[in-house]
Amino acid sequence: MERRDSVTQFAPKFVTVYNRLLQGNTPNQISPHVDAERFWSDLLALDVDREFLSAKLNEVRKDDCLGKLKVLIFFQGLGYPRVAHFPGPNQ
Repeated sequence: MERRDSVTQFAPKFVTVYNRLLQGNTPNQISPHVDAERFWSDLLALDVDREFLSAKLNEVRKDDCLGKLKVLIFFQGLGYPRVAHFPGPNQ
């Protein structure tokens, strides 16, 4: 077993998922048996590790932010709450 696998195995889910997203993996590649809506819902429900996320975002190159990661994280991930179907107060 590689060292990377053992480290990832014990990392919090938030860290594991964001590491993979920031490497350019899609939700389907990260969780192939979960639909996109559920993936983003579960991810947004996790406790945020602000120090980790801040450090990782500071490592991302500007070209990646304006390219593949922009579409993956910002349009898909942050667009999720806008289209999520939440029951209204009368339902």
